[in-house]
Parts: sequence; structure tokens; C-alpha cells
Amino acid sequence: MSRRAPRCPACPDSPRGVPLVVGLPSPEDLAAAERGEVVLGGCVLVPGPEAEWACPVCGRELFPAPA
Repeated sequence: MSRRAPRCPACPDSPRGVPLVVGLPSPEDLAAAERGEVVLGGCVLVPGPEAEWACPVCGRELFPAPA
């Protein structure tokens, strides 16, 4: 994972992104999602780059800025 999560371009006043959890969530993942500590990304993987982060406000997948 990248060291610093990006901010959501659609929610400029939001906090930085939180980890995106893909796949079948565990009970711990569900509890963390309820607290806003992670965003659940679903169980279906699509081709292309995988996001590491998501916006805690709107759920948009976030990608780190290119280095």
C-alpha cells in the first residue's frame, strides 16, 4: 500500500482515503466499515489497476498520484 492515501477529487473537503477491502468481508471488515475505517469494494474484480484506497464519504476508488 502507498504510504499516504489520496484525497477524493469529488469530495474535496473529505478526509484522506481509507483502505479498500475487496472480496468477501470478514466480521472485522464489516465492523471497520461501519466505523468508517475501510470501504467495502465488493467481491467482483474487474480488469485493470486495483485501487488501494477509497473515499470514506462517497466510496469512490482512489489511486495514488503517479510518482
